[in-house]
Amino acid sequence: MIRVVVADLARCPADAVVRPTCSRYDALTPTLDAAVRTSLRVTEGLALGAAVVTAGGAGLAAEFVIHAVIRQDPGAAPTAELVARAWRAALQQAAGWQFAHVAAPPIGADGGTGALPLADAADILVTVLGHHRARSDFPAEVSFVVDTADDRDLFEAAVRRAAARDS
Repeated sequence: MIRVVVADLARCPADAVVRPTCSRYDALTPTLDAAVRTSLRVTEGLALGAAVVTAGGAGLAAEFVIHAVIRQDPGAAPTAELVARAWRAALQQAAGWQFAHVAAPPIGADGGTGALPLADAADILVTVLGHHRARSDFPAEVSFVVDTADDRDLFEAAVRRAAARDS
């Protein structure tokens, strides 16, 4: 099941939330940053397009966080390819951990320098999710968490387009 909800990602009930990040875990999702900062001890950076699971930390509804590396540093622009790779890696982590429900923001469309247009990010995330679900039962449920009703409508349109392509 795919849901699109207008909510605060930190308060979204799920087994894990996805947190777009930089190779050294610099914050790209401010609402999650304070909750996960204390659980991270990074001595080396992660590869671009990688994902890693950590404990969620205090203040999060989810027990776990999947950090998806979409940028080298906060000022770098995410590419569509990096967003797809990082989202694929996050979904693979969710499958490996057998998370039934994952919540994710519009990865790559965070409004930072060079951010992807929301419509492009939605198409990437929904397409990659469709390919992943053809091979894996986990996660069974994905909630895309957006800021506004207009964002929800745009994401839901991407879900409908993907469903029409796949039928």
